[in-house]
Amino acid sequence: MGLDIVADIKRGWLPNAITLLGLFFIPIIIHYHGTGDFGMTLLFFTLAWVTDFFDGWLARKLKQTSQTGAFFDPLADKIFTVIFLIYFWKNFSEFFSIPVMAIALSLTTLRIYKIYYGKEKKIVYNIMASASGKIKTSLEKSAFCLLFLADFYVNLGCPADYCHFYLQYVANFVLFVSIVFAAFSLHHQIHEIS
Repeated sequence: MGLDIVADIKRGWLPNAITLLGLFFIPIIIHYHGTGDFGMTLLFFTLAWVTDFFDGWLARKLKQTSQTGAFFDPLADKIFTVIFLIYFWKNFSEFFSIPVMAIALSLTTLRIYKIYYGKEKKIVYNIMASASGKIKTSLEKSAFCLLFLADFYVNLGCPADYCHFYLQYVANFVLFVSIVFAAFSLHHQIHEIS
């Protein structure tokens, strides 16, 4: 059975609106970080992170899960991740940043393939994020949060060399661990179509 896109969008409108709200926070986060208002940076970063949790929870609670939401939520996560990897490019090792971005592109491409291939075959594939994908996203956001916290602590008087060095080191380690979960997530998506 094929997917009625309009009905699917209507069914999941509220969770999808919350996902979109999380994306709207990105330029606000970058603005406040760029102006040195690290408290507001952390506030809006936290709000964006909460929307990422809340959209899926609300979709399940209100029985408004949809294929559109199952695609849009992980896509929003990938947009968030890629934008902040580019924003913090000098803070992350390219040996971690590039694989994270490559896997993000691969996962999104696989989901698009499943949608179009499923439509052609009249099959609705499961394109929802796996548990490993959700852990991966949380780890990526944790790494970004550590870099925002470094600037926040320096602003409070923590020695810059100490805060930036150690929190940047931990952020890189967290991003590296996220690659392991990203690989599991990619395997899950590939396994579903084979």
